[in-house]
Amino acid sequence: MAIYVRFSDEEQAIIRQYARIHGMRESEVVRMATLDMVENDLDIRAFKEAKDRFEKDPRTYSMEEVGRVLGSHEYPLNTERHAGP
Repeated sequence: MAIYVRFSDEEQAIIRQYARIHGMRESEVVRMATLDMVENDLDIRAFKEAKDRFEKDPRTYSMEEVGRVLGSHEYPLNTERHAGP
């Protein structure tokens, strides 16, 4: 999909210079900046939702408690795979 965006001459010069310095195409700079902005916004929204949930129910669990709930008998949880006994 193609999206067309208009930039002022000054903005275009900044993008062109940034692209040249980083060995990128101008379209890559714009694409990466846009996706970074969207990702940051989604992260902020997820943080705010988690914060709101925590403020409503501030219960927390230790790693040991989580291990018990998930069925791990080790603390800390052992995520490494071991070869045979």
